[in-house]
Amino acid sequence: MSCRILPAIAALATAACTDVNFTAQENTPPEPTILSHADGDIVVEGYAFWVRGSVIDNGGVDDVELSWFAGEELVCAEAADPLSGASDCEMTLTALGTVRVRLEAKDSQDAIDSAFVDLIVAPSEPPLAEIVRPLAAGTYYSNTPVVLEGQADDAEDAAEALVAAWTVDGDAVSGGTSPDASGLVATTALLPEGPHTVTLTVTDGSGKAGTDEVAIVVSGPNGTPTCEIVSPADGASSGQWNEIVLAGVVGDPDIAADALAVTFSSDVDGLLGAVVPSTNGDVALPWATLSLGEHELTLTAVDDAGAKCEATVIHTVVEPPTAPVVQVDPDPPQSADDLVCTIAVPSVDPSPSGPLSYVFEWTADGVPLAVADTTFLPGDTVPEYETAPGQVWECSARATDGQTTGGPGVDAVTIAIPSVVEIHAGLNHTCQLDTNSWLECWGSGANNVLDLSDGTFETATVGPYATCGVNGFGSVQCVGLDTFDRIDTSGLVGDFVSIDGGDSHGCGIDTLGEVQCWGDATDGKTDTSGLSGTWLTVGASYSHSCAVSTANDLACWGEDAFDKVSDIPPGIDWATISVGRFHNCGLDVTGLAHCFGKDVASVAPGGTFAQVDAGNDVSCGVRGTGGLECWGLLTGPGEINEAPPGLYSRVSVGNGHQCAIDTAGAVTCWGDNTNGELNAPLVWW
Repeated sequence: MSCRILPAIAALATAACTDVNFTAQENTPPEPTILSHADGDIVVEGYAFWVRGSVIDNGGVDDVELSWFAGEELVCAEAADPLSGASDCEMTLTALGTVRVRLEAKDSQDAIDSAFVDLIVAPSEPPLAEIVRPLAAGTYYSNTPVVLEGQADDAEDAAEALVAAWTVDGDAVSGGTSPDASGLVATTALLPEGPHTVTLTVTDGSGKAGTDEVAIVVSGPNGTPTCEIVSPADGASSGQWNEIVLAGVVGDPDIAADALAVTFSSDVDGLLGAVVPSTNGDVALPWATLSLGEHELTLTAVDDAGAKCEATVIHTVVEPPTAPVVQVDPDPPQSADDLVCTIAVPSVDPSPSGPLSYVFEWTADGVPLAVADTTFLPGDTVPEYETAPGQVWECSARATDGQTTGGPGVDAVTIAIPSVVEIHAGLNHTCQLDTNSWLECWGSGANNVLDLSDGTFETATVGPYATCGVNGFGSVQCVGLDTFDRIDTSGLVGDFVSIDGGDSHGCGIDTLGEVQCWGDATDGKTDTSGLSGTWLTVGASYSHSCAVSTANDLACWGEDAFDKVSDIPPGIDWATISVGRFHNCGLDVTGLAHCFGKDVASVAPGGTFAQVDAGNDVSCGVRGTGGLECWGLLTGPGEINEAPPGLYSRVSVGNGHQCAIDTAGAVTCWGDNTNGELNAPLVWW
C-alpha cells in the first residue's frame, strides 16, 4: 500500500501512515496423489498399462506441471488438467520385480512435491503354438495342397490379438497370420515331393513367441480312386419296399481301400448312406425305402486328399403286388394240430412281369423259422410236433412275380394250453383227459392201472382195478387186473363213443347207439339182451349197470341190493345217469337230480344241476352256476369229503376221494390221499 501526505493534515497523516503493516503471502508446493494403483499392485512385464493421478495447489492447478517416472526414467510430462488437476500416463514396464512409479508436481514458482507407488512387475507367459495339421504320420501329395492348421493361445492376450506365422523349411508361407476368436489359424501350401519341416510361430503383445513344428514327407502326385457298382444291375427294377443291396468295389493306388470314404446316393432320395469298405474294397448297403420311379444311383469314393470317383446305374422302383389275405387253420389250434397257412384272398399285381407265386415264412413267439432248417413241407404247413402249448405262431406270405415282391399278409394263432375235459376218480388212482385227447393218470400203479397214461384217447373211464379208453380208431383198450375178464374187450363189435368202467366189468355205447358190455357176467350185469332201441349214456359200477335211452327212459340191470336196479323213480324223463356202488344218481331233462338206492348218498338236494356223479357212499353235483355240492358220508363242514369252494364244470366221485374240473380247465381233488390219488399234475403237456 502506498500513501501521499498533504500539509494540512501532515501530522495526522504521518500518524496514519506510521500505523500501516505490509505482509507478503507464502507459496506452498502442489500436492500430487496417485489414484490408479497402490503399493504391491501387480502389472505384467512388457504390457502397457495406464496410471492416473491428480494434484491440488493453493495457487490453482492451471500452471502446475506433472511428470511421471518409472524408477528414474521420465515416462510422461504434461500440464495438469486445469479443472480437475488430473493426469493420465501409459507406461510399459520390462524390469521384473518391484518398480517405483513417481508422480512429480511443480508449480510456476518451482515448488515441487511427489507421490510414490511401488508396483510388482510379474513375468508374462509366452503364447502357445500347436500344429494340428499336418501330422507326421499323414500322407501328402505333391499335386495336392497340404492343409496347415494350428491352434494359438495366450494367458494374457485374446487369441485374435496374437500374430501367427507359418514357415516350411524356413520359408514363409502366405496366409494364416491372424487367429480367429477360438485361436484357429490355418492356410495351405503346395509342397514339392520330399521331406519338409513345417513351423508355426505365435507372437503375443509383449513380443514373446511360442513355436511348434512337425516333419512330414510329401509323396509324388496323388492318384484317383476307382469305383464300380456291381448291384443292382444297370436298368434293373425292384418293387417298392423290397430290400435291394447296393454293392460295389472301390480301390485307390495310394491308400488302402478301407481308408476311402464311400457313400451311396440317389438323385431322387439324396444320400442313402455311408459304407466302410472291406480291406479288398467290397462295399454293400442294404436298402428298402427307395421312392417309386426311376433313380440314378451313385457310388462315390473319396480318398484322403479329396480326390474322388463316381459310378452310376439306373434303377427303377415299381409298385409291387399287394399283400394277400392269409389264414392259419385251425384257429384256435390245439397242440395236436398241424398248422396250415393258406391264401384266403390272392394278391393283385399292378406291374405284372410274370405269374404270381407266394413265399411263406413262419415265426414262433417272434423267432423266425427258416423252412430249410425244418421238416416243413411244402413250407406252408407246420407239423404238430413242432408246436408247443402257449406258443404264438405267425404265418406271413408275400407274393412275387419274379421281379418284385409284395408286402406280407399275416395271420397268427396261439396254440391252446390244454384244459381238462374229463376227470375219472377210481379206487386208488385218478385219470384226466385234456383237450388234446391226452390221458394222464396218477396215484397207485398197482395192477398196471396207469399204463394208458401219456396216450391219446377220445374218452376214458376208470374202475377200482382197471383203466379203459376209446382210442382214435373207436376201439376200447383196457389195462389193469386181469381177472374176471375186466380188461378183455375182444368181444366188442364196432366203434365206441362212450364207456364207463365198474369193479369187474364195463359198458359202452357204440356209434349205432347200442349198449355193449364186457367183463364179469355175474349177476347179469353185462347182459344187455333186455335192451332195445338206441341209448344216450351208460354207467357201470360194482355189480350193476344202467343206461338212458334216446327216449329219455332209464334201464338198470344186474345185482339189486338196496333196490338200486328195481326201484327206478317213475315218471321221469332222464337225461343222464351215474352208477355208484349202492345207489344211482341222474338228471332229468330239466336238470333236477334224482337218486335212488342206499339212503346215505341217495337223497339229492333240490334245485338243478349241470352234472352229477355217484360213488360208494358219496354223491356230488355241479350246479349250473358252477357251484359244487356233495352229499352222503363225511360231506359236512370240515369233513374229509366236503366239497371245496370255487367254480367247476365237472366232478367225479371215487371210492375214497373226489376230483373236479374247475372253469379254467384245471383239476382239484380232495378226500383220501393214501396213494397220491389227489396229486393232480399242474403241467402235463
